[in-house]
Amino acid sequence: MDRRPTDPSNDEQAALLEQRYGPAHRRPVGVLVALAVVVVGLIAWLIWAGLLAANPPVRWELTGYSHVSDTSVEVSFTVTKHLEDTVVCTVQARDFNNEEVGRSDISVSNPQTSVPVDYTLKVIARPTTVEVLSCSVAQ
Repeated sequence: MDRRPTDPSNDEQAALLEQRYGPAHRRPVGVLVALAVVVVGLIAWLIWAGLLAANPPVRWELTGYSHVSDTSVEVSFTVTKHLEDTVVCTVQARDFNNEEVGRSDISVSNPQTSVPVDYTLKVIARPTTVEVLSCSVAQ
């Protein structure tokens, strides 16, 4: 016996199933398309952000600090930048209690891509740590 979708017994069966379990739910195509657009947009943004973060305009590396005293500390770091850029770096010193004891903004305008910087940071108490907080291209 061949049962086709137009067969009345199939229609009756479908009606009974719908009465028992409710109508069949289908996802609208619009929701799936919107979800795909959001996913593609998110992937594109992640790729863009990853490429930008992989090649920042300024990089820096603290190479050390020495001659620590109650009034100053010698800070050494290297800045990598574009030749024509002037960069401003913020250096900070902290004491044993993690309190800031010195901070300074240092301008780096040497026409090189990799610039070693040696700076004497004035402090109000003996520091236990020194760090370069940030470097950015001057506006």
